[in-house]
Amino acid sequence: MKFFKKSKQRLRNFLKHPNSYKKVILYSIIGTRTIEPVIAIWTYYTKNRRRKLVKKLESGFQNQQYNFEFRGKKYNSILERICKSYIKAKKDQLSIASPYQVGIWYQKTIDRRFKTLVDALNERNIERLKEILENFQRSELMGGMGTSADEYLQAKRNRIYKYRYINRWCNYYDKLTDITNGPPRLSYSLAGNPAGLLIDGSVIHPESIRFHYTSVEICSLLYGIEKPVICEIGSGAGGQAYKVISDFNESLTYVLMDIPEVLVFASYFLMVNFPTKKTLLYGEDDFVKETTENYEIILQPNFVLPDIETHSVDLFLNDCSFSEMESDTVAEYLCQIERSCRKYFMHINHTGRYNWNYKGKHTQNLPATEIVPDKKSYKRVYQHYRVFRDRPEKIFYFLMKAQHFTFLYEKINRSC
Repeated sequence: MKFFKKSKQRLRNFLKHPNSYKKVILYSIIGTRTIEPVIAIWTYYTKNRRRKLVKKLESGFQNQQYNFEFRGKKYNSILERICKSYIKAKKDQLSIASPYQVGIWYQKTIDRRFKTLVDALNERNIERLKEILENFQRSELMGGMGTSADEYLQAKRNRIYKYRYINRWCNYYDKLTDITNGPPRLSYSLAGNPAGLLIDGSVIHPESIRFHYTSVEICSLLYGIEKPVICEIGSGAGGQAYKVISDFNESLTYVLMDIPEVLVFASYFLMVNFPTKKTLLYGEDDFVKETTENYEIILQPNFVLPDIETHSVDLFLNDCSFSEMESDTVAEYLCQIERSCRKYFMHINHTGRYNWNYKGKHTQNLPATEIVPDKKSYKRVYQHYRVFRDRPEKIFYFLMKAQHFTFLYEKINRSC
C-alpha cells in the first residue's frame, strides 16, 4: 500500500509540473491519435481529393537526384571549406560569452542527434559528409529546421499521414494564392533530396510555400534599396535565404547566423545552389563593414553577431527560434539588433513560456510579445497571426495557451 501511495503522489506532482505534461498528453490524444486523424481523412475526401495530388506526392517522395552544375574537385572543395570552417568555429566557441553559448534545450538535441555529422566533420571524412548532406532533407538530423524531414519521416511511418500532408499543403497553397491574387509559380531546389509534391520538376513541401510568402514580403520591404543587407539569425537549413536570393531582382548581401552544427547544412545548401556567388564562411576573412560589400552570401556562427557594424543591416529576420531560446540569449541578440539595424526587424515566434532543466541548470524562454526593440528607436509596423498554421499546430498552441505571431518593427531613430 505504501508503494501505491508514493506512486500516486508522484503522479500528482508530475501533473502539477510547471510545464504541464497533461497538455502534451492531451494533445497526443486529441491532436494526433483520435479526433484529428478522423477530421484529416474527412477533410481530404470532402475537400482535397478532387485535386488528385496523391500521385504527385508519391512521385515527390521518391529519391530526387539533384543535377549539380559541377562535380569533382570543385564540389569536394566546398565540403572541405565547410569542414575547416566548422572546426575553427567549434574551437572559438569554447571561449565565447555566456549568452552565445548553446542553450540547454538545444544542447540536448546536439548530443542526441548530431554525433554522426560531428564525427564526419572532425575527421574531415568527405565521403561520409556527402552521404549526410546529399540527403539531409529526409534525415532526422533536420527535424524542426524548415526542411521536409519531419513530414517525410512521419508520412513514411504512418499511412494516414499522407492525408494530413496533402491537407496541409493545400491549406498553405490556397492561402498563398489568396495573398498573391492568383496561383503562384512555385519552385524550390532539389539539393538535399527534399520530399514533397512533385510539380513542374520541383519538389514543393509546405515549408517551401511558407518561404515563398516570406520572400515576397521581404522583397517588397527592400524594394528600391541599393544592395540591401539581410541578416537572418537562426538560419536553419538556409531555405528562406535560398528563396529571397532567388527572388530578389537586384544585388543583395545575405548574412546567415546559427550554431556551427546547423550552419553546416545552410552552407552546403546555399553553396551548391549558388556556386558562382561570392560566399564567405567563418575563418576565411574578417567580418567587417567591407565584408558585406564584397560578398553576396555570408555564413557565420551566432557569436559573431557583435562584430556587425552599427547601422549596417537593412533587415534582421528571425523565424521561429527566438521563442525557443533562453531569455538571456534573446536579450543579447535584441541589443545587437537595435545597434546594427538601420531599417527593419521582422520576427515570427510564439507567445508560450517554457522552463528547462538540464544538468542542474534552470532557464526559461522569452515569449514573442516580450521580444520588443527599444520603443524610442523603433515603431511596430504590424503584429498579426502567423499566416501558415495547420490544425494540429493550432490545437497544440491552444492547449499551451500560446499563439504564433509575425512582428515587423521599423527603425525611426538612428541616433540611438
